[in-house]
Amino acid sequence: MVGAAELSLLGPDNPHLAELEVAVAPAHQRAGVGRSLWRAAREAAVADGRDTVVGEVYASPDSGGAALAFATAMGAVSVHQEEHLALELDRAATPPDPDAARDGYTVVAWGGRCPDEHLAAYARLRTRMEHDVPQGELDRRPIEVTEERVRAREGRLSPSYDSLVAAARHVVSGELVGYTQLLVPHGETEVVQDDTLVEPEHRGHGLGARLKRVNLARLRVEHPGATAVHTWTAPDNAPMLRTNLALGFVVVERMHEVQARLGEPPRR
Repeated sequence: MVGAAELSLLGPDNPHLAELEVAVAPAHQRAGVGRSLWRAAREAAVADGRDTVVGEVYASPDSGGAALAFATAMGAVSVHQEEHLALELDRAATPPDPDAARDGYTVVAWGGRCPDEHLAAYARLRTRMEHDVPQGELDRRPIEVTEERVRAREGRLSPSYDSLVAAARHVVSGELVGYTQLLVPHGETEVVQDDTLVEPEHRGHGLGARLKRVNLARLRVEHPGATAVHTWTAPDNAPMLRTNLALGFVVVERMHEVQARLGEPPRR
């Protein structure tokens, strides 16, 4: 096997959309393998009634590179960009955050399955994340995250990842008002920093940074073999970018979300 294409047909919230990943072994690139895989994936998407394909392309921060050139040749355009940042854990200073109430907020943490008592609030926060996350001109519609969808996602993740969630609880109201999540792949040392959200009316208290510090401290204790954490932040998301840089993350490359309309095949 010298290459592969993986086509994901999105659910009823985005019936027009498919996600595509194309990978070709370096020794077999520039021989038409990627183009053949793209054509096969395009045919499958069109046959299923999809009119748009999206995917991720990685490049150096200051140049496009071969992957972006390939996507462009296939008719895709870059519609959103994010910085890919990495944190080397042996160089990071992330002392644990005190659990006592501070500035009117406490931290609630769990691993894997969300406790039933927090499920409704967690689903609400994940729905807010769907609507708030920057995505440029990407033609993806936000979904309403129900309690059932939270449980379904946990079921999909658990065979491959350990999940660490830290959430901020507003002391006066008792409501959860923010969360962050780390995904630790089984048998791997590279960790993914997933969503981080604080509701707008509770921003300005350093909650995003606090939640991330708590989770990084938990990561060191519960997964001592972890070596690095990766995250993605839109360049115009200045508050989160500042938070990540202050924690010791550094920009390593640029991620382009590319999008192709399937009305016409790519030029030959």
